Amino acid sequence: MASTKERLILEGLNLLKEAGIENLNLRALAARLGIKAPSIYEHFASKADLLKTLRDELWQRLARQMVEAMGPETKAENRLLALGLAFGRFFEDEPGLSRLLLEELPLRAEPSTAPQTPYSLLISEINRWLTSIGGDRRSSERIAYGFWSILQGGLVMRQSLLKDLRAPFSAMDKANLRAFMAGIATQVKEGA
Repeated sequence: MASTKERLILEGLNLLKEAGIENLNLRALAARLGIKAPSIYEHFASKADLLKTLRDELWQRLARQMVEAMGPETKAENRLLALGLAFGRFFEDEPGLSRLLLEELPLRAEPSTAPQTPYSLLISEINRWLTSIGGDRRSSERIAYGFWSILQGGLVMRQSLLKDLRAPFSAMDKANLRAFMAGIATQVKEGA
């Protein structure tokens, strides 16, 4: 049986899906679990602490999906593309949860002792790809930022008025990522 904290996390994610961040409240969460609201504070210092824990859980789920998407593929370019497309699919599958993740844009790679996260996976795969094309790995942080920005731009489109257009977002993500990677590869070949 799951611990109270684990149940709070799972039900917190369900409540986020249904109600959104602005409507997530600790009383409603407690009521869903049949506990008193003050008992939540035994596990989380505040709503902000709960949201951080929920965000961390989502990042870990996304990281697992990214690893699965890359599978046994060995070509660096294909691995990097699969990683990016997994990011988009995750948000298509979990639209009610994506806003929580979009509030935080990682700007630095995590220390090597941190658990594997989507951003650390991205940095690792960019380094692998840069090595395969003869690029300078020192630029991986800037490339990761650009890659991440393209993906987040696609996510914003998915959740804006454009969502009703039934646009082929996955195809757009793929084309945008390929164009970005081709531009970087061209710069590497030209020695820029």
